Order: sequence, then structure tokens, then C-alpha cells
Amino acid sequence: MTVHVSTAAPPPVAHAETRAARAGRFFTGPGLMVFLATALAAYEGFLLFTLLWPTDAAWLGGFVRDFQLWCYRADPRTGGMSWAAVSVMLLEPLFVVGVATVLWRDTVAALRRFATWRAHAAAAATALAVIAAGIAGLVAYARFDTARAEALPPFPGEAIRVALPLPDVPLVDQKGATFRFSDLRGQVVLITGVYAACSTACPAIFEEVHQLLGEFTPPSARRCGSSRSPSIPNTRRAS
Repeated sequence: MTVHVSTAAPPPVAHAETRAARAGRFFTGPGLMVFLATALAAYEGFLLFTLLWPTDAAWLGGFVRDFQLWCYRADPRTGGMSWAAVSVMLLEPLFVVGVATVLWRDTVAALRRFATWRAHAAAAATALAVIAAGIAGLVAYARFDTARAEALPPFPGEAIRVALPLPDVPLVDQKGATFRFSDLRGQVVLITGVYAACSTACPAIFEEVHQLLGEFTPPSARRCGSSRSPSIPNTRRAS
């Protein structure tokens, strides 16, 4: 009688069960609470750093300033922050860990023993690595965003320059006098369009632009605002 012996390897059921058992022990034992407690401490420390570190410091000062603008609704003019936003940022992770503490309250008592932390040092190290990676990503993104904002785009003058002559039509200024652009030939002339019918934000914007032009343009430059609604009278002096 011939006996056939199978040499095929058994399916890796035992190894899969071992992984499942390890995962089960992690989520039901002290390992998860060690991970959450370590991540909470690291995250809260990071938030305190963003609250207390000076924004004018050479090291990470710019990142702290941007983080306060993003997450704490900071006002760069006054230096104040929305303490409601600060409270949400500080208390939200505490709430998550508090819920986990209620669900796994039987294992929380084990965290009082140093042996528990030593046995689950890998979970604590993983938590620190996760928080560190998140912070590093935020810092890298902030620096990239700052560098992109500081990079000046190419001057578009040559791309938008046209060779069409300016129509030499008679125009009426804010005093009712007639003039032509040909009267300003040889001078630097800045021309913009305004809406005389706009009586809310437009006058304030136009006045601010008028002040800026007075600071940055040559004294000899002429400024002309062309009304987009000429049927509406507008006697406000703009040049």
C-alpha cells in the first residue's frame, strides 16, 4: 500500500491569528491608553508652544505667527487672539481622550504603574513619532507657503503691452472742463476706471488708492479716473 505524504505548508492561519490577537490586546489593554495619553501630552505641549513662543523669534517665529492666524484667529494689528478658538484647540483632544477613558476605564488604573509604561514603550514612541511627523508637516507647509507668497511673479508689462493708440476723444473732467489725452502727451499718465454710481465701498477704495499713488508715483505723473457711468454726475476730485 502506498502512503502519500503532503509536504505543502499549512496556511498561515496561526500567524494571522497572532496578529489579530496582538491588535485585540492593544485596543483592549493598556497599550491604547498609553498611546493616547502620550499623544495628548505631546499635542498639548505643542499648542502651549504656539501660544507662548514669541512670533518675532528667529527660530519658528514665523510659523507660530501663521499658526496663530490659522487656528487662533489672531489679529496681527493688535496681537490678540480669539480665546474661544484657543479653548476649542486645547479642549478638543482632552474630550477625545476623556471618552476613551470612559470606554476603557478598567485599564486606566494600570497606567499608574511604571511597569505598564515600560511594557508599552513602543506605543508611547509611536505616539511621539506620529505627533512629531504632524508638526514637521505643518512647519514644512508653512515654510513652503511663505516662500511662495514672497516670490514675486514676473512683471507682466511686456505681456499686456499693446501698440494701439489711445483714442483722442474729448473728455470732461470733474470741473466740467473739456480735455484730451493728447494734451498730456510726453507725460506719465495713470488711467483707471471708476463707477460713479457706487456710493459704498468704492469711494473708500478710491481714496486709499489715491493716497497710495501720491506716495509711490512720481510727482509729475498725472492720474485720470474714467467714469464707467458718465450719465451720473460726479464732482469728487480724483486727480
